[in-house]
Amino acid sequence: MYSNAIRLLAVSQLLGMDECCYIYEYSTVNPKSKSMTLKSINLSLSSLMSVEETLRYQQHPEDSQKTLLTQEARIDASTLLGAPSYFEGLVADSFTTNSAKGREAIEWVCKKINTEMQDLAAGAQSFVAGIGLGQGTPTS
Repeated sequence: MYSNAIRLLAVSQLLGMDECCYIYEYSTVNPKSKSMTLKSINLSLSSLMSVEETLRYQQHPEDSQKTLLTQEARIDASTLLGAPSYFEGLVADSFTTNSAKGREAIEWVCKKINTEMQDLAAGAQSFVAGIGLGQGTPTS
């Protein structure tokens, strides 16, 4: 994977691509179906290669405490003469690596939020117990 990243960087520099890439991204949230869809389309070098990524989050049909993530990337480098499949492969490898990192990051954030919520709940329970709330009626 590392060597593919170096090749992709070298090719992008040869094509005159900036280090910064631009994409168009939009989200659709459907509260009724409890789903969210994110779509992104590359703007940088779009005349040479088209990359469209779709992420769909939805509630697990059997366990409402879980979320299903479906990820799809469509890569088309057919306008590149010579080796479009080579470039498509480089981009696909990059997507595979980055999507794994993205899932790990989301899981880390979810675990962090759960831990903080548990700590907050435990602190609130200690506070309530410390001031004697919930132990009968107050006296004046």
